[in-house]
Amino acid sequence: MSPRAASRHASDFIINALGRPADMPYEILMSSGCMHASSVASYGSDIALLNEGGNVTAAEVWVHAAIEGIAVAIVSPWALVSSQRGTAIWQPSATAMLVESSDIVDVLCWAKHSGTEAKTILPAQVG
Repeated sequence: MSPRAASRHASDFIINALGRPADMPYEILMSSGCMHASSVASYGSDIALLNEGGNVTAAEVWVHAAIEGIAVAIVSPWALVSSQRGTAIWQPSATAMLVESSDIVDVLCWAKHSGTEAKTILPAQVG
């Protein structure tokens, strides 16, 4: 979805997060959006539902990237505070991390819940 060359800052973050040698040349492309294997599209600023090895969590998507053909996303994880009857309360974080794009399984509807928390609707298969 309209890929472009990654900024130096984003490239450095991705290379470091993947534990790759910094002195090697890499082709790193960035995009604001990505289609996932689950037929879900996510874009920068979306709140994505992640399934990382059976651990379901949420994260704010910052940007999508591909390094040497591996699709990844830079996200800020959200910590689960509570959940009940198809909704969840989360504590957003400003910490950036890298996830494989295939870990993004859905995009969540959300709203501000309190001063620092957010509330999301969970898909039926999760909630």
